[in-house]
Amino acid sequence: MTNKKNLIQDEEEKLPQEDTNKELKEASRLDELNAQIEKLEKERNDYLKGWQQERADILNYKQKESERMTGAIKFANQSLLKNLISVLDDFNFTVSNLESLQDTDKEMSKNWEVMLKGIYLIQNNLERTLAEYGLVKIESLGKIFNPALHEAINYISDPSKPTDTITEELQNGYSLEGRTIRPAKVVVNSPPEAKPKEDE
Repeated sequence: MTNKKNLIQDEEEKLPQEDTNKELKEASRLDELNAQIEKLEKERNDYLKGWQQERADILNYKQKESERMTGAIKFANQSLLKNLISVLDDFNFTVSNLESLQDTDKEMSKNWEVMLKGIYLIQNNLERTLAEYGLVKIESLGKIFNPALHEAINYISDPSKPTDTITEELQNGYSLEGRTIRPAKVVVNSPPEAKPKEDE
C-alpha cells in the first residue's frame, strides 16, 4: 500500500516537471519561429526594396532613351539642311546680283524681271520646304548682338544707333528646333573707346 502511494506521488511530481519541460521546449521553438519570421520579413523587405529600385532604374532608363530617340529624330536632318543652306545662299547671291544688273541694263529690264520672278519662286519654295523641316532663319538686323546666334565679322561706331545693335547682316544664320546650326555673320555697332582722362 505504501509502495502504491509512493508511486502515485512520484508520478504526480513527474507530471508538472514534464509539463514545464514541454512548455520550455515550446517557448524555445516559438522563439526560433519568431526569429525565423523576422529574418524572412527582413529578406522580403530587402528583395522588395531591390525590386523597386530596379523598377525605378528601368523607368528612368526608358525615359532617357525615349528623350534621346526624340532628339535624334528631331535633328536627323540637320546635316542635310545645313548643306541646303549653302544652296539658299547661292540663290540669295544670284538674286542680289540680278537686281543690281536690272537697274543698270534698262534694255533687258523685262527679261531680268521674268528671270527674277522665276528665281524668287524657287527661293521661296526652298525656304518654305526647309521651314517645314524646322529650319528657321535667325532675325538679326536691328537686334542686340547675341554670341549664341550671331558671329561678329566687323564693328562700326555709330553714335546714332544703340550699342551692341546689329547694323548689317552679311550672311543669314539658321536654327533647327531652337538649336543654332549656323550663326548669322553680322556687323555690330560698338561704342567708341573711352578716352582716358588727362590729369588736371
